[in-house]
Amino acid sequence: MAVDAGYYDVPRTASQDDVAAQLDCAPSTVAEHLRKAEAALAGAAIRNDAGL
Repeated sequence: MAVDAGYYDVPRTASQDDVAAQLDCAPSTVAEHLRKAEAALAGAAIRNDAGL
């Protein structure tokens, strides 16, 4: 949803508040889920780059 909304566009075209409104949840919930997803993606990218 964040990608489709434009949260990761440069420049950003959607805020966490915008994503939260689309998902009908609190912005803090969106922030927590995005942090977890970004951490998982970064970890996977680093492990893949290191050949692990």
